[in-house]
Amino acid sequence: MEGAKLFTQGGGMFAILDMRPLGLSSREFCWKLLDQQGVSVLPCDGFGLSGKGLVRISLCESEPITKEAVQRIKSFIKTL
Repeated sequence: MEGAKLFTQGGGMFAILDMRPLGLSSREFCWKLLDQQGVSVLPCDGFGLSGKGLVRISLCESEPITKEAVQRIKSFIKTL
């Protein structure tokens, strides 16, 4: 996904997406994504000002589940 950055920390792996160009707050994006596509991601607003407008995607599921989630996220973004 364009604009995604991968991070690892303490054995965990996650991607950060910048939602600001979409015109939604990160919280609004997360709730709508969950409601419309059944995919749960975390708004980074709770991590301070530097997290505002960013969404954290955990990559701890199996590859097939992660691929399906990415496809659903992409489909959701296309509707915005």
